[in-house]
Amino acid sequence: MSSVHPHLSHPKYRPDIDGLRAVAVISVVIFHAFPSALAGGFIGVDIFFVISGFLISTIIFQNLDRGTFSFGEFYVRRIRRIFPGLLLVLAASYAFGWFALLADEFMQLGKHVAGGAGFVANLVLWSEAGYFDKSAESKPLLHLWSLGIEEQFYIVWPLLLWMAWKRKFNLLTLTVLIALVSFALNVHGVRKDPVETFYSPQRRFWELLCGSLLAWLTLYRQASLAGLRTRLDGWLAAVLYREPREHDGRTLAAVLSVLGLLLLGYGFWRISAASHFPGSWALVPVLGAVLLIAAGPQAWLNRKVLAHPVVVWFGLISFPLYLWHWPLLSFTRIVRGGDPPFAARTIAVVVSVLLAWLTYRFVERPVRLGPHGAAKAGAMALLMALMGGVGFATFQAQGIDSRFSPEARYLTQRVDFDWKNQVRYNVCHLQEPVDLKQNESCYEKTRPLIALWGDSHAASLYPGFRKLQAEHPLGILQLTQAGCPPILDVEKFLFYVKCNEVNQRILQDLQAARPEVVIMHAAYLHLDYPMSKEALYARFAASLQQVKARLPQSRLVVMGPVPRWKDSPQKTAFLYWRQVLDKTGKVPAMLPAAQWKDVDENLARIAQDHGVEYVSVLQMLCKGAECLSRVGEAPEDFVAIDDAHLSAHGAAYLVKKMEARLFGP
Repeated sequence: MSSVHPHLSHPKYRPDIDGLRAVAVISVVIFHAFPSALAGGFIGVDIFFVISGFLISTIIFQNLDRGTFSFGEFYVRRIRRIFPGLLLVLAASYAFGWFALLADEFMQLGKHVAGGAGFVANLVLWSEAGYFDKSAESKPLLHLWSLGIEEQFYIVWPLLLWMAWKRKFNLLTLTVLIALVSFALNVHGVRKDPVETFYSPQRRFWELLCGSLLAWLTLYRQASLAGLRTRLDGWLAAVLYREPREHDGRTLAAVLSVLGLLLLGYGFWRISAASHFPGSWALVPVLGAVLLIAAGPQAWLNRKVLAHPVVVWFGLISFPLYLWHWPLLSFTRIVRGGDPPFAARTIAVVVSVLLAWLTYRFVERPVRLGPHGAAKAGAMALLMALMGGVGFATFQAQGIDSRFSPEARYLTQRVDFDWKNQVRYNVCHLQEPVDLKQNESCYEKTRPLIALWGDSHAASLYPGFRKLQAEHPLGILQLTQAGCPPILDVEKFLFYVKCNEVNQRILQDLQAARPEVVIMHAAYLHLDYPMSKEALYARFAASLQQVKARLPQSRLVVMGPVPRWKDSPQKTAFLYWRQVLDKTGKVPAMLPAAQWKDVDENLARIAQDHGVEYVSVLQMLCKGAECLSRVGEAPEDFVAIDDAHLSAHGAAYLVKKMEARLFGP
């Protein structure tokens, strides 16, 4: 390893690779801004992984062979490439969040700023992920997960290659072995824990290593593969053309590039958020990108399309465009308190392209190019550490609610609803349906016995019934499972793949316990349910029939959906306050909320048809277009902790409203 600086050689510039970057970033931007237009657009990130693995490994392989590899110069170049745009976006997001975000949102943003600055954004997001996590759209720095994986690759891979090279190990064997292990972990993990697999570096490194493998073959096997390439080229030319053609490799290159493009097109069309991704599905974009790069810059498609000046221009700004587009879309949604209209999303995309070009032209290029590289890298590293410190301090300060006026502080301060303890998370309310069973403490014996059966929305009722125990001698049987409504014979809801197994086990427990009342409650309207509304209602009706037959001595009570808020009732109240002119006035308790009345009416009809009691939560909490947002004046009195899950005080209010119905006069 050389200490001479700078002698790190780089591969010859290929405009078609910048064009492939453009395909990747444009697909991601379209997916985030207009998801229905390109359901598989998120696989653009996987294309980026292959490109990064190819280019970085080419640099490392070449310089190890020449004895010119320098860790110092390698990381100086990485810092000058990544940090300028990232710093600018982190600082801009923090500044905007100072004025636009509630305390808990700003607290989370601070944590994400620290995670992005510390190369662990994917691990931070992984630690937060779950059924009760805030929606992805409300996280302005969510997209930095992929950058975290790349940065972790940049730290681990050069060190592994250098150690193997020093000990004269075969670098191809090392690359293939680690890629196979990573891919196996990915395929195994995607069904067991898709969230972990999505964010885990060891389960995504194989994608970058496919680029590394291509780099090795390109550098060291060009001559030995020349004969095979010539024979393949001749065979393809004979199949495709009537006239004999020179075996110069152009036919093979054209076929490789077309196959690569077809694979990417198939991935954009066929892969969706409902797919088990990454898993084996990730092979589609990875192989597509590998084939397009392997085709070489002289392939017709690469030369005429990917290397077109307009496409290359988008490739040159692809990194800052990736950094800018998601915060702009996310903040647009946050400020509006819901999904922005088409025009607003279009404006956000146009502005992100403009900011990307300005960042590339006036920030990224001046720092990356020119003299004093080490000094620039040192300054960037210092600023990044400072940015990370500011983010961590914001997280520690719980979102700095002193940013707001006294009138707004009630609406903006962070509220710790202690939701996990309130619902007995992973004790009585299970998060993952993996052969778990509720703790014995969840099976109370006191009569009358009330059972809670359903998903997290049913679990959120528990604090209300727990409070009711102070007034009535009753037992509570809590059998709730994240993502699994009380609907039988449907194996998969959302990402939870054992719901029918879980529900059948719960039904057996209910038969054994013979509760006086069974409360059946769930969201019932997840867009990710793997069926139409009609099919869902049919399964719900069939389930009621089965449950009635198996629990003849129990009183079944179906509770309908709760109101849906703009992020949360607290956020809805804050948006109301921000829009009114008189900032000293009191925000009313009744505020607009989505009510899904068609779902409520259909569930009520089905319950009535089967002789099952139905409780319309909407009728209890809503009037007209508005619903009750809080049940008192304390910050904890907001009725929900997020867009729909009841808070402890909200659950207590709702259960109290049901008291007479459950226990009589």
